[in-house]
Amino acid sequence: MRVLDGVRRGRRSTERSSGLEWSLEPEAACPSAPLPVQVSRDHHENDDNDPLYVDYDGDVRGRAQITASVYDTFGRLTDRMEYGTNGGADFDRDPTGGYSVPARSDTILRTTWTYNIDGTTKTVEDPRGLKTFWVYDAMGRQVREVKNWNGDEDPGDYEPTGDSSGIAGSVTNASNVTVRYEYSKGLRTKLIADLPSGETDQETVYTYGTTKGAAAGDSKIATGHLLQKTTYPDSSSAGDVVTYAYNAQSQELWKQDQAGNVYETEFDAAGRVAHKRVTTLASGFDGAVRRITTAYDSLGRTLTVTQYDNATVGSGTITDEVKYTYDGWGNIEKFEQDRNSAVGASGSVDDYETSYTFAKQTTGRNTIRLATMTLPSGKVITYVCASRSGLFDNASSRVTDVKDGAVVLATWDYNGVGQVVGTGYPEPEMYSRLYDGSSPPVYDGLDSFGRVVKSRWTKDLVSPVNFYGVDLTYDRDSNITSADDSVHAGFDVKYTMDDVNRLVRAEEGTLSSGSITSRTRDQQWTMSGTGNWKRDKVDLNGDADFVDTDEVNDTRSHNDVNELTARDTDSNSSNNYTLAFDAAGNQTDDGKDYKYEYDAFYRLRKVKQTGNSALVAEYRYNGLGFKIAEHADTDTDGDVDSNDKWYFDAFDERWRQVSRFRESDTSPKEEFVAHQAGASGRGGSSYIDLVICRYKDANTAWTSASDGTLEERLYYCQNQHADVVAIVGSDGTQREGDRYSAYGVPFGLPGGDCDSDGDCDSADVTQVQAWIDAPAYDVRGDVDLDGDVDSADKSAAVSTYQGASLAWRILGSATISSNRGYAGELRLANNVSAWTVRNRVFFDELGRWNARDDAQYKDGVNLYQYNQGRPTTTVDPSGRTLSVVVLDDNSSKECPNPRIDQSVEIRTDKTCKAPFPNLVFHQVIYWEGSVGQCSQGGNCMYGALEADAIDEFFVVQTQNTSPSGGKTPDHNRFVAMSPCGWISYQFQVDSYCVDDETKDKIVGLGKEGARHYKVLGQWGEYNSTSRRRGTMDDNAFPYGWRSEDTNTAERHRSMWWNCCTSPGDVGLDYCDAKVGCPGRKFDMPFIEQSDTASARLGRRDVH
Repeated sequence: MRVLDGVRRGRRSTERSSGLEWSLEPEAACPSAPLPVQVSRDHHENDDNDPLYVDYDGDVRGRAQITASVYDTFGRLTDRMEYGTNGGADFDRDPTGGYSVPARSDTILRTTWTYNIDGTTKTVEDPRGLKTFWVYDAMGRQVREVKNWNGDEDPGDYEPTGDSSGIAGSVTNASNVTVRYEYSKGLRTKLIADLPSGETDQETVYTYGTTKGAAAGDSKIATGHLLQKTTYPDSSSAGDVVTYAYNAQSQELWKQDQAGNVYETEFDAAGRVAHKRVTTLASGFDGAVRRITTAYDSLGRTLTVTQYDNATVGSGTITDEVKYTYDGWGNIEKFEQDRNSAVGASGSVDDYETSYTFAKQTTGRNTIRLATMTLPSGKVITYVCASRSGLFDNASSRVTDVKDGAVVLATWDYNGVGQVVGTGYPEPEMYSRLYDGSSPPVYDGLDSFGRVVKSRWTKDLVSPVNFYGVDLTYDRDSNITSADDSVHAGFDVKYTMDDVNRLVRAEEGTLSSGSITSRTRDQQWTMSGTGNWKRDKVDLNGDADFVDTDEVNDTRSHNDVNELTARDTDSNSSNNYTLAFDAAGNQTDDGKDYKYEYDAFYRLRKVKQTGNSALVAEYRYNGLGFKIAEHADTDTDGDVDSNDKWYFDAFDERWRQVSRFRESDTSPKEEFVAHQAGASGRGGSSYIDLVICRYKDANTAWTSASDGTLEERLYYCQNQHADVVAIVGSDGTQREGDRYSAYGVPFGLPGGDCDSDGDCDSADVTQVQAWIDAPAYDVRGDVDLDGDVDSADKSAAVSTYQGASLAWRILGSATISSNRGYAGELRLANNVSAWTVRNRVFFDELGRWNARDDAQYKDGVNLYQYNQGRPTTTVDPSGRTLSVVVLDDNSSKECPNPRIDQSVEIRTDKTCKAPFPNLVFHQVIYWEGSVGQCSQGGNCMYGALEADAIDEFFVVQTQNTSPSGGKTPDHNRFVAMSPCGWISYQFQVDSYCVDDETKDKIVGLGKEGARHYKVLGQWGEYNSTSRRRGTMDDNAFPYGWRSEDTNTAERHRSMWWNCCTSPGDVGLDYCDAKVGCPGRKFDMPFIEQSDTASARLGRRDVH
């Protein structure tokens, strides 16, 4: 594929015609100089050594992605067309007659914007042709959002029309989904889910204004703008609300929830959270933990997080603790955990330590990269950056291999900078690749838009064999529409989405010409306007009557806050199950199998039988929220008592399980190694819940003490959704597999299951013999995965697997005893149909979360809905915010505790100057102190890193320097960013043609998970007598910016610079509702200067 402009092929050029401009790479642009076409060549191939040349020849090293954008006369984006690779065909940027906006199609994904007369966005029409419409008030605030808008602009006609007749009448049953907002005195006071006629609108009400007082529940400051109370739609009384109080720095110091739990927060002198205390424990909540205390080191980094059984500071007993140790570069060197006392306490033998070593790379990309990780058992995992096959993993510090001693556990192949396109397990001789085996290879596993269309795991033989293989298709909004399983029969799926992109049908069976035949399972949903399942129907035999054994015709009832209150599983107008929730919104009873108990921090503590309240399992957590202990029925006698062992989990600092210990054993029963692909060993190219392998003490019973040796190594094979689909042994044999319903109900497939019915019985053995006699090959009968079906396979089926029975709702066998499955998450003990997903628990049968989202309405108006009704294409590894599985360092990703190399590039063009016109920022290493080196008459560059910069920011400043080395504040320039997922981001300055002689502007990379942000507002000048603050759009940065005077007492959500008083000393004061106004100092890196027309900022090791 070539990009043609009639003059030069594949080189940067700028042409303007009728509001269009074409360019090969993103550039900073002004409204008067829009950037309508960009060729993103982030995955590089340089066959002719020309960095601006782009062609397509099937070379695995690179894939171009073409996007064309069209602007109106005001410089506003009106259409964006994604061509992807353009099917490998030439793309002409200047066709005869000029460029015309194409119609929507499967090969060109077009999105269209329209605007109101005041410039606010009126509608967005997505590639499927679905429209979202917004209405604003006179102040430009959004007052209504309508999804699946029908084009009617009459405000009286926005009332949505529901469809409660069931899926049979209309599979695509979405109507307008409308949300309204109300304001008072500049503050949003209501968020309203506007429901169909006959249903009650769901209003969440926000009340502002605090009164200063000394009593409990009073604030230390009187304000009119701080949130005082949140009233949810199910509020039944004046006390059924969440109330807040604040200190004089506007930090929340007191909160009472709907159940009556009272939380008090204490801050240290630097404004950091020191203690979170449960001073009043409501009835029904577990009180084993009443206080979480955080201590910091001299640089402001988290040192320890300790839990106590008493709310009063200075009283009580430590229940557990975690501790961080940092090296001289600021990397986490040790992450220690003690399950029942302080880390390193006298006489304690209950400490679990995960530690790291790092190496300085001085050639290629100068950086600090991860060298080794030592697991709690003492096992050392080594990360290797190698030079191989003409690729530059070592020079770029990109991880090639992960090793345990001489054993290579995993290898990775990359496309371009950091996209993982191949994963190899050398020991069992298996791999998963997005490219084929031809020479040169081509990306047959990706479509034109980079979406995975072939998810597969292959045994590396002379004639390679896929033991997992699924072909995927997508609609124009990138929803998966079908999955064709080439290995196990009956697991093909056809998906149907409604007109707000929610899944409403999943038909399983045999896929033929886009339709399902020989239907094995059919699940259908009728959705409410807020995303609840009004009806859930499951047919298991293709007769569509929904009344046979284990079939479901479930009509559900929900209350005004979307809690599931009742289930009529046969739709006969009589409820079979009544569910219950506590006042704070945690599910306490599913009405069918289990009751649930929580602590005051809403962490699931106990699961009990619904009928007799017998204990099923109980759990413990540390102060970070990690589930560190599990007590279940390990002796399988039908109860959980003192005869059953407790098991304790150790984690790395990213909230990934690394070890499991039996009670007070000093050696683990099992350990795990996670994927860690990408730059510098930070794992930026690996989804957080991908696991390479598990080590297990296999020659002692699970309930017996560990013998100190982990004899067994099993490898996890995960698909494009991170589902565990196969578990294989180090000998290369497949032990078991899994398939999942759309919402994660597992179907276990033991080894030797030749007819794909969930067991290995005499019928399977007979089938193996039939394949031997034919002879014929089917990978299901190739039990030892050696490329044939022979007597050895039959023998293995009989001796090892015959009698195994798994099927629906059974994740795996007791022999394997793996609890990792759907989206890489961990299933709760005793096959409870729920997954622990860090901050919440997900019920797969119910298709919803157990508790309200503490991120509030970030993912929509339903605080219980799972992934906005798009379970097949999205994941939520934190239990708070949905994302997608993208194995690329350039992609946004969830990073609960990031340690990632990051950089941002700002480019200039002829018209506009970038914020840093003559400087280049390089990847740098951080050390203590604040001094850099300045050249005579040149520029000094100093960075400021917030001390505990999780969810904080990073800022850079330039200053003129005199020959004597003194510094004069002059035209400060900043770039501020969120810490998660910045690798090689390029972003556009939408509003500023900066005159460098007058005013300086700010560019912000805002909240996690986005690539482009329009930043509104401006910075003023800085001089010796005053500080001019600037403004920034509140949506563009997690904390927002606002204009202030030097003496203004109001310091909420603001940031400013202090005067530089001595060489090498740049100070930064930061104020925020969470942090206060401590006037704290920051460590400074030295950043090298260069005379180029671009600016690059490097950053590492954010903790």
